[in-house]
Amino acid sequence: MGMGPYFTVSPMLTEEEARAIREFLERKSAAEKRMRKESTAQRNRPALEAMKAVRRISETIVHLLDGFSLEVVKGRSVHELLADACRRLERSGVIVDADVVIEELRRRESLGGLGVPGTTLALYHARSFAVLRPSLTMYRLDAPQTVPGMDGEPMEINTVVLLLGPSDADKEMLAVLSEVISLLVKDEQSLAVLAHGGEEEVYSLVSAHLEQFFDHYWTSMKE
Repeated sequence: MGMGPYFTVSPMLTEEEARAIREFLERKSAAEKRMRKESTAQRNRPALEAMKAVRRISETIVHLLDGFSLEVVKGRSVHELLADACRRLERSGVIVDADVVIEELRRRESLGGLGVPGTTLALYHARSFAVLRPSLTMYRLDAPQTVPGMDGEPMEINTVVLLLGPSDADKEMLAVLSEVISLLVKDEQSLAVLAHGGEEEVYSLVSAHLEQFFDHYWTSMKE
């Protein structure tokens, strides 16, 4: 068993001996307080990280819902409406360079179809350094257009979903973006709202879906 520092003193303490003992006790007390503080901080670190993750989840959801819109587009091709959409997002400060994002969307399209099979929806999504914050906007076509489906087959669509995120998105943001995508294959009722509902109806659907996701995430973090 280790021994700590000790003092050999006379039965009657001299002033120097008393001062040495006081200084030792003060240093010992300060060291113990520091160790307790560090121990508490270490125990609280997982809780702090969990709270930061929850904050990132909620911030992503807020950005998506705050910036959500559904616009009826007349007389424009899918590529034209995407270019217009990106330029509006540039003007609103969501992205810093519309041309970069447009090029990335076209590159993604060239890798494979973006129409969601079994629906009338097309998902155009991209991550880029030119995107400052996550964004979800939708565009209802006044007449169906044909695009390649994700299964390689041509398909008619009436709605374009534009989902953007920064290239350095953290895992919490990516989880939220993935949750948005899952709506496109959720159930027939949800698909009907996405394909034919008005802006408020679609917003309510997306909001409720993300709220459910957040509640589930929050519950799992507390367990």
